[in-house]
Amino acid sequence: MAPFGKETSTGVRGRALVVPTGVKSRGYSNFSSRDRVRTSVLVDLLSRSDAGPVQGGQQRVDARLPNWLTIIFFSAGTNDSISDTLPARVEVDVVVETASGRVTAIDVEAAELEYSPYREAAVKEWKETEGVLAPIRNMIALPGAARRATRGLFTAWKDALAEFVSDLKSDPGSPSNPVTMASHTPAEVEQLRRSAVILSYRFQNEPKEHQRARESALQAAPSMVASTRGGVRSIADFEEWLMFQSVSTAITEDEALSFRAAVSAE
Repeated sequence: MAPFGKETSTGVRGRALVVPTGVKSRGYSNFSSRDRVRTSVLVDLLSRSDAGPVQGGQQRVDARLPNWLTIIFFSAGTNDSISDTLPARVEVDVVVETASGRVTAIDVEAAELEYSPYREAAVKEWKETEGVLAPIRNMIALPGAARRATRGLFTAWKDALAEFVSDLKSDPGSPSNPVTMASHTPAEVEQLRRSAVILSYRFQNEPKEHQRARESALQAAPSMVASTRGGVRSIADFEEWLMFQSVSTAITEDEALSFRAAVSAE
């Protein structure tokens, strides 16, 4: 492969989104945050320099990432504790195979430079959760931090996401505990949105799970509309529910519009 910055007859430069939590380490080194580990990264191609067609859908590409950059790739755009110190989304320069549109490589050096402003926070997180001294560091830290360290960054988020999906499979619109005011703060609404974005990517790879979530949302919709029209559920809560379901792709945008119209119908 030609060095980055030089295009060839078989490959061009491109830009891709790194899917939140879409990182899988294929090796391991916890000695230094600078250690490079072979890692599989889930990306979504956004553009290519030759203005050629962009292949839709997620693609996996291998790269040797320093440990600190893996933290950023994994946690940006999630509800992980470090996410507030990271960008809302991560995009990277890539090499795209001209004919197939397949992403074949990530420009790791360019990514290191681009996301260097977040390196300090990522290194701190890595040391507390993944580094060789993590158990020792956390034994002398707060109990909450020590507990978190026993699980590790990737396991903790995987468990949290699994629990969230499990909750989604139940009836999210049950009015058994009705409210008359907004239930979530703006920060919590943003957490809901980020969770929905992550689920939307998960659902692309798990069609059966997506179908279950969709069936649950459509089953809940009539009670959500009725309770909102009846004044036992706030418009704010209804809109948050619509946002989550549509962003996660459990319902379509047209369905969201129809449910909203049903609430306001005379």
